Amino acid sequence: MAGRTPSEAVTSFLEPFQRALSCVTDEVPTVSGGYHPAAAPHALTIGRGSSISLRGAPVRLSVIHDYRIVEDSGPRGPWKIQSIAYFYALEGEDEREILAYHWHPDERFRVGTPHAHLGPNALVGHPRLAEAHLPTGRVALEEVIRLAIGEFRVTPNRDDWLEVLERTQAAYYQWRTWG
Repeated sequence: MAGRTPSEAVTSFLEPFQRALSCVTDEVPTVSGGYHPAAAPHALTIGRGSSISLRGAPVRLSVIHDYRIVEDSGPRGPWKIQSIAYFYALEGEDEREILAYHWHPDERFRVGTPHAHLGPNALVGHPRLAEAHLPTGRVALEEVIRLAIGEFRVTPNRDDWLEVLERTQAAYYQWRTWG
C-alpha cells in the first residue's frame, strides 16, 4: 500500500486488514513502532500479539504481520509498506496451534520460504509431519479467514464477508511487490 506520507502509507495498509478482520472479529489491529520509518521492523497484530477467540467454533486466530515503511518512486510511492514476514495461525481454545502459515525470509530462520505448520491440535500422528515446514505460496490473511469460516465453521460477523474478503484480497494482490 502506498501514501504521500509514511503515516498515510501505514493507514492505507491497515484499512484492508481491518476490513478483512471485521468479517470474524471486532478486534482492531494495532501497529508497533509508530507511523514513521525506523531501523527495526514494525508489526501489525491483533489481541496484543496473542490469539483471539472467534464466534461459533472452538477456534482462535493469531495474526502477526511484520513490515517496513520505505520510500519508493513511481506509482507505489513516495511511501509504501513492504511486508517482511507474517505469522498467521488458527488455534484451539487451549491456544495450541491447529494450523499456521508463516513467511519469514530472514536468514536467522532455517526456512525462509512460505510454509505451513500442522500444530499439536491438528492431531497429526506422524512425528515428522508434526514438525515439518510444509511448502506453500504466499498466503493472504483473507485466505486464512476464509478457511476459518468455511472449514472450521467460524460464524462470520457480517453477511457480506465473502465480498469483503474478495475486495481486500484483490487490493493485496494489486499492491504486492512480489510475483
